[in-house]
Amino acid sequence: MRLSTEDKIRVLSRRKNVPMESIAAAIGCSRQNLWKRLHRETYTLPELERIGAAVGCSVDVVFTDKETGETL
Repeated sequence: MRLSTEDKIRVLSRRKNVPMESIAAAIGCSRQNLWKRLHRETYTLPELERIGAAVGCSVDVVFTDKETGETL
């Protein structure tokens, strides 16, 4: 099963015991606005990096070749 970015952030929030309010504050928005942005997938890489920092994680971008499955 492949998790969406929204699901991954929700899991990290629970695992790291970091409330969504703190994650929202890390990117300068309300909790409600954070949920909307995650659901619509309207966030930037720098915002994802700040979310990662808020939960003590780094963010890695991976490109996967659809033909070969090779990741870069």
